[in-house]
Amino acid sequence: MAATPPSFFHGAVVMWMWCLLLLLFSFSLSPPTIAASSVSSGAEVFVNGSCIEDERDALLSFKDGITSDPRRRLRSWRGQDCCRWYGVRCSTKTGHVVKLDLRNGFLLDDFFTVDHAVHWLRGQISASLLSLLHLEHLDLSGNFLGANMPIPKFMGSLQSLTYLNLSNMNFSGRVPPQLGNLTKLVYLDIHNDFPDTAYTYSSDVSWLASLYSLEHLDMSCVNLSATTDWVYSMNTLPNLRVLGLSTCGLISSIPSLIHHNLTVLEEVDLSNNPFRTPVTPNWYWDVTSLKSLTIPNCELSGPFPDELGNLTRLETLDMGSNNIEGMIPSTLNKLCGLQIIDLSYNNIGGDILDLIERLPNCSWNSFQHLELAGANISGTTLKSILNLTSLSTLDISDNYLRGSVPFEIGTLHKLTKLYIGNNNLSGVISEDHFSGLKDLKAFDLSYTNLRVIVPSDWEPPFNLDRAYLSSCHLGPQVPDWLRLQPSLSSLVISDAGLIGRIPDWFWTTFSNAAYLDLSYNQITDTTLNNPFLEVYQFGSLNIRFGRIPSGNQLDALQADDPASMYIGNPGLCGHPLPKACPGDQPLQGPIIRHEDDKTPMEFHLFYGHLAKMVQRARYKLSKRYEGVNLLHYVATYGTFVSLIIALFGSDVV
Repeated sequence: MAATPPSFFHGAVVMWMWCLLLLLFSFSLSPPTIAASSVSSGAEVFVNGSCIEDERDALLSFKDGITSDPRRRLRSWRGQDCCRWYGVRCSTKTGHVVKLDLRNGFLLDDFFTVDHAVHWLRGQISASLLSLLHLEHLDLSGNFLGANMPIPKFMGSLQSLTYLNLSNMNFSGRVPPQLGNLTKLVYLDIHNDFPDTAYTYSSDVSWLASLYSLEHLDMSCVNLSATTDWVYSMNTLPNLRVLGLSTCGLISSIPSLIHHNLTVLEEVDLSNNPFRTPVTPNWYWDVTSLKSLTIPNCELSGPFPDELGNLTRLETLDMGSNNIEGMIPSTLNKLCGLQIIDLSYNNIGGDILDLIERLPNCSWNSFQHLELAGANISGTTLKSILNLTSLSTLDISDNYLRGSVPFEIGTLHKLTKLYIGNNNLSGVISEDHFSGLKDLKAFDLSYTNLRVIVPSDWEPPFNLDRAYLSSCHLGPQVPDWLRLQPSLSSLVISDAGLIGRIPDWFWTTFSNAAYLDLSYNQITDTTLNNPFLEVYQFGSLNIRFGRIPSGNQLDALQADDPASMYIGNPGLCGHPLPKACPGDQPLQGPIIRHEDDKTPMEFHLFYGHLAKMVQRARYKLSKRYEGVNLLHYVATYGTFVSLIIALFGSDVV
């Protein structure tokens, strides 16, 4: 076959390129593809890259009900294409709005501070949402929309919803039974982490029976004390997987269910309900599908039930702070999936070695979380714990353990929390104990006879958030290794043998700490006039000796007799006390009080046996109730009343 002449080949290529350009140009002139929309009017169409006008208007009406948006989350809510607005998602097939997610993801900003206001959307929930006929997912959680008012009844008319989250919105009043009309719901969350700021209740939860498809239900902190048949209502939900009814005032339960429909239930949280019943019999011991059972602080009594062995899929077991007595049953050894166990503040008794051996040895390599604080256990060896090689949390504080701490504890490389305080432990804690604990975030060695002895140039492998070292013989100087822990939010080094002056680096390193306790040390120069000590930087500062500083936090403390705040502290001197410090001139002129300061600064100057008891209670409160519970009590009652709660229980307030 003869070769194609070069001129002919060149012309063919040019022709092909022109054809391609013309084709592309013709596409650019084509009208956009349109598809019929199934809205109620039947006349509208969905145009790719736009949204349906009626639904855009409904969203704008919803926006009109927002009176405050400090984080400017709705600043994108303008223009024609509502499908591109923040929190809005449309169906790619029909253009209908199917999702509205405006949740506040910043509920808890600080260990001791609740600061919702800088993140809240404020205002009312507009009934214009009813125009979103195809809305499937609605999440307004953590905002101040309709606060101190009941959940709007019209929510029960959003019948396309499969997901509804109205948690932590400070609603008050009756939960509307109209929510039972949302028969497509798979997820319902109306819990409130701060029940003392708002009060929601339901005296009849029979409306739940209509939610046949429900898989996730959280009504924690909704008052259900008037309901007596709540278990039967839950049993009508055959698809239920997660049940959260914490702090609901529940006082009744049932031993068993004749017709057991909860065959796929995996998580149950009934914590903080005053059942005041024996721990067994109870209906949940028959739910063999359970992976998580959380029943702390329920006033349950009696021995640990052998029925624990029935829950062979269990991964998390929390029965802390009850009145359960005796050693854990040997049937627990069947739970090979167990990873988290909290049996704190029960009267278990016995030897820690016996207790560890009753844990399922088939799960030792995957065991992550062991809490046995205040369980009345004793023993002289902690080496049995070393078999739990995957531990991330170990809390065996407030017991009667004796002996030394094995340095092999440093081989538990995944530890993030190590709490062994308030035991009869003795000996030395050295850098070897911490050698492999690079992930450690919190530890407690308080109220033991342990001595912490590390080289002056030791560089810890960890970066701590909390450290409790009361009575740990750290002195006479503040350990240099603390300089390398700037992330500490809570540091307790009271009664630690510290003498003399606190170094300047201490104040700069911990200028953002929420809680500092240096009490019961022989500190003679506190340097509290350091410029880094601003009033907003500390939740608490506890120092007992030396001059009462002026020009900072203490000037703002108020009392009818300012000197009375320091009674019983013979180591203090200076204004407003009549006792002068060496070199002072006699006081002259009136005492000036500051009336406008709102600082949350707490300056504890307790002295004597009561002071020690309150100090321990404060330490236990901050350690035991980390996170939401601590925030709730401190925010609601204040720190001092929170100590009373820690000592005597919440019934006294």
